Amino acid sequence: MSEDKTYNGWTNYETWNVYLWITGDTAFYSAAKFCKSYDEFVDMMEGMECYVTPDNVAWDLPCINRAELNEAFAEL
Repeated sequence: MSEDKTYNGWTNYETWNVYLWITGDTAFYSAAKFCKSYDEFVDMMEGMECYVTPDNVAWDLPCINRAELNEAFAEL
């Protein structure tokens, strides 16, 4: 039996955390709705000098599954 290494159905904690903040915070959600991709959202956040979630997870960590988040962005 293989061990499940996902976090709440997401690739990892970091991917789940940024998605949670984007969809659970009015300001982040409003900003995300103007973006076509997660990378565009990250660029927007960095332009506003917001580099981390309120839980101190950096938006641009390499371990964040951008493909998974881009799928979620398509549904916003």
